[in-house]
Amino acid sequence: MSEIDTDKLNEIWTNGWKNVDYSKCTTMTQVFEHLRNSYLESSQSVNESEKAELINRLDSFIDRWNVDHQENDPELCERCQSWAYAAQYCEHCIRHFFKKNFGKWTSGNDEIDKIIQDAQLNASCPDMVVEWIPFSDFEEVKHKIKGHRSDIYSATWSKGPFDKFNPETHAVDRFGRTNVILKKLENSDKMDGEWFKVITEFKLHKLSIFATAFYGITKDPMTQEYMIVLKQYDYNLHEYISLKHSKFSWYEKIYRANSVLSKIEGVNASSWVHKNLQPGNVHGNLHPGNVLYEKKTDQFLIADLGLYQHAEDYYESLPFIAPENFGCDE
Repeated sequence: MSEIDTDKLNEIWTNGWKNVDYSKCTTMTQVFEHLRNSYLESSQSVNESEKAELINRLDSFIDRWNVDHQENDPELCERCQSWAYAAQYCEHCIRHFFKKNFGKWTSGNDEIDKIIQDAQLNASCPDMVVEWIPFSDFEEVKHKIKGHRSDIYSATWSKGPFDKFNPETHAVDRFGRTNVILKKLENSDKMDGEWFKVITEFKLHKLSIFATAFYGITKDPMTQEYMIVLKQYDYNLHEYISLKHSKFSWYEKIYRANSVLSKIEGVNASSWVHKNLQPGNVHGNLHPGNVLYEKKTDQFLIADLGLYQHAEDYYESLPFIAPENFGCDE
């Protein structure tokens, strides 16, 4: 298999979106068709592996969009006889897979188990799943820093998160070993499950694509306090600008700034986020450290969102890691 040049693919991916003429592409179906043609036309500058990665990235994006928005015509799944909006998988088969496995795990807390089960029964794609993760699945757990009412750890997840639906086994395969961040919440063993219900609901919200991701929860076996399992990103905005600023043209700088602003706008556009809007209910600590960059997908995401009714009543932005800890040493 040929090697994949991630930087080159990111440039092609980004240019595809840049060159969309929204006066002509008035629907997302037209946008997706334009992007597919653009990426196929780039075949002279990429090898077969890179071409396949570009199309797979686009197809994954389209599938989640279609399941979340249901603007396309569904197709009948031959296996479960349900109408599915995704093309690479059947969202109903995925949910059935998780339901079959409910008896194989437990957090030890019926309320937490019910929240996870409800989330899995509403999953829109195989890699956007909330789960209970035994602490024994983590290796090389290292304390990074103590935050406000939380402790931050780095770790390696031996099995890794759910990744792709396997049509042959009708199971959801895992990615494999993955570096993650663990955020232990002070006194969370004494709280009810409302805090976890809130962040899980946002995980399932279609506008969660603008925010940083989390995989689920585990529990510190020593203190019995819960730990949020978070995706690890490459840079925060400050680090990214320090590395890239001198290499960008003015056009590129404006494009990147617009990319960040569009993610902030996307999060704020959600009526779910803005229920009971008042000071302390939305992002109250937005700074370059709370805008994170993922190299693989060439995108910025918003972290440390204050999505709760009163910031002082809940942990500081529970699922969204204190971003100054990404890619840094203690």
